[in-house]
Amino acid sequence: MRQEYTWISRCLVKQSDINGITHRYTIQIACNANDDVDLHRRLRDLAANQDFVIEAIEYSRLIQDHLDKLDYYDHESIQLASQSAQHGYALGQLTATNDTSSGINHDHPSLLNIDEYPVTHKKDPTKPSWQQPWIDPAVKKVIFDHSLNAQLKTYLLIDATSRNAITSTFDLGEYDDLPIQSLYSGALAQELKQQAPYLLDVTLNAQQLSNNEDVPRFHRDFFSKHWGQHTGIFFHSSEPMDKLARHLKKFIKIRNNEGQWFYFRFFDPRTMNHYLQSIQRWPQRIAKWYGAQQGTELIKAILCEDQSGSLLKRYQLIPDHTLNHGGQIELTETEFQFFQDYRWQHNKQLIETELKNDFPLETQQMSHQQFSLWCDEGKHKGYTTPRALYDYCYSALMAQTHNFDLSEIEHYLSEQTTSHLEKSKLLYQSTKDAVERYTSGSTR
Repeated sequence: MRQEYTWISRCLVKQSDINGITHRYTIQIACNANDDVDLHRRLRDLAANQDFVIEAIEYSRLIQDHLDKLDYYDHESIQLASQSAQHGYALGQLTATNDTSSGINHDHPSLLNIDEYPVTHKKDPTKPSWQQPWIDPAVKKVIFDHSLNAQLKTYLLIDATSRNAITSTFDLGEYDDLPIQSLYSGALAQELKQQAPYLLDVTLNAQQLSNNEDVPRFHRDFFSKHWGQHTGIFFHSSEPMDKLARHLKKFIKIRNNEGQWFYFRFFDPRTMNHYLQSIQRWPQRIAKWYGAQQGTELIKAILCEDQSGSLLKRYQLIPDHTLNHGGQIELTETEFQFFQDYRWQHNKQLIETELKNDFPLETQQMSHQQFSLWCDEGKHKGYTTPRALYDYCYSALMAQTHNFDLSEIEHYLSEQTTSHLEKSKLLYQSTKDAVERYTSGSTR
């Protein structure tokens, strides 16, 4: 019988929870084996018995070789090796990795077909205003043309709060030629009439598709005033409006796994784009959103404009007869992390845009990565609000443009007992004063 040795291995493993989310961990494992081939076989068998999968083995060393490489006392490895000598193996603690960059279950196949359509709405100079196209022809075809499926309807879910900011008043009551239904019920529907989300049946018939003069006024108003303003998202469904409304109501208020309730503004296309991209490989969540059950789905596709309105994105469910929705949805910590990442990326983009608008010459040759780096630096230094981050990035931009040392100003500010917002204002003003001195040639 060949002699067995005790080995220490550090492994990257993955494991799926009851919600179907794949989580990744690192774990230290002590295991008895004859050689490294025997060790790897035993590690795979051990992982299978523990309901996780080994994705990679960072290292495997004999326990003494492992300890010799370290310049500290590795109590955990010694304890695991002792347990392994008695029982054949020992498992350390699972330590979660924080890789959320590629979405939930990023190594699983996507359950959605995601198509993008450029929006290039151009006027025809040969036609009068009343004959001008009210929508980009390609976008009209994607959203409204159901000639291949006569049962399919187009619905629009509107955020009344965002819409009212553009119209300055609640105007949905003016369009009495369209079926409209609030997603709030009872007294709440009346109390929050001007803030509620509303579902509208905006399906167009063949005559309306072919003749611009027959298009309802609402459609013209929406695509001329509200497209690109993040006021709603579209759905394709063969089901009646009341059934779709009941389905969408389930997502307005969602609790987390600790029982806290949150309002989910999924009818903002910016939020929905990010969310669908994140969950496209998560069977349980996709099945719930699309109402997939026994080979059918309540929602065929969800369509959202992008940040600028220059792109239409269609998220269409790939036919999968194994998807079945059930139970209530609870927002997981992974999803909250995605929303936080989205908000952070959104804030960075806003700051970059504002700086480019305010200082076009200074930012002309500046890369997107540079703005992102400044934002990350500012956040690390405690400038967490958009206003404070703008002030920090402005200061970094001016220091680089005019070649002065920003650390001197920061050292002065570190001695001030003020809030971060007040400190950012001081940073902005101090930088502005420094720019004036340097550009005037003064060294005072």
